[in-house]
Amino acid sequence: MRGRKPKEESQAAELCQRLLIWKQVPESSRTSLRALARNLGVSHQLLRHYVKRLDKWQAEEYWRRARLIRAHAMARYHCLP
Repeated sequence: MRGRKPKEESQAAELCQRLLIWKQVPESSRTSLRALARNLGVSHQLLRHYVKRLDKWQAEEYWRRARLIRAHAMARYHCLP
């Protein structure tokens, strides 16, 4: 099978979470991106792709969570007697 994996099979969210942790470590003491890629069992090129788009991913996650919270609040508010 070729092409893109279905979203539920993708490692994207997990890789982005690991990259966020990696970026929080001071640059002078963190491992290289190549070493992280080796530890995660993915290519350096793939991790580099995610590093470049990490800010966009974080913003999308923030807005996704905000929409969920808003939807729960609205459902709760409308269900009150």
